Amino acid sequence: MAEDKSVVKQVEAPPLVPLDLKPRLAPRPRHPPKYSVKVKNSAGQEVILADPRATRALVALMDVHAVNGGAACHWGGPAAFAEIMAAIHGIMFAMEGREWHEAFNFVNDAGHTENGVYALRANYGFDNLTFADLKAFRSIKSKRSALRCPSPRDWPWPTRLPGAIGSRFAR
Repeated sequence: MAEDKSVVKQVEAPPLVPLDLKPRLAPRPRHPPKYSVKVKNSAGQEVILADPRATRALVALMDVHAVNGGAACHWGGPAAFAEIMAAIHGIMFAMEGREWHEAFNFVNDAGHTENGVYALRANYGFDNLTFADLKAFRSIKSKRSALRCPSPRDWPWPTRLPGAIGSRFAR
């Protein structure tokens, strides 16, 4: 192949303007989780978090309902991430002055740990998700399709993220 030495003409384009999209995500819960634990943050202040043991118990019950309904389920990931997810949600939901989804980028992978996320969020009553709703988690009656973000498996290749969560401060 020959080397291309042609001069490229500069293209004038208008500046990019971000889209003004209103989020359709639920606001943070305004009350503590039904099953909670008290921990101290790095400043020594007491913080109320969702109890990771409750998350594990709810995941176990969700898995039983899923298997009895003929669906797949995962225990290990949600069980291992229970404390991490409780801490992350505690930080996100404690945000003052703006909604959690405006301050954080949280990727909810519809895969190996999503049942733990929904168990934890039902404990908060997030977006009116109840413990009873978790029984239908892997069924056609599930509320999760209205709550979940697209799976990274569904994203175009360059934006695909490995793992179940990606959280960082925005701005």
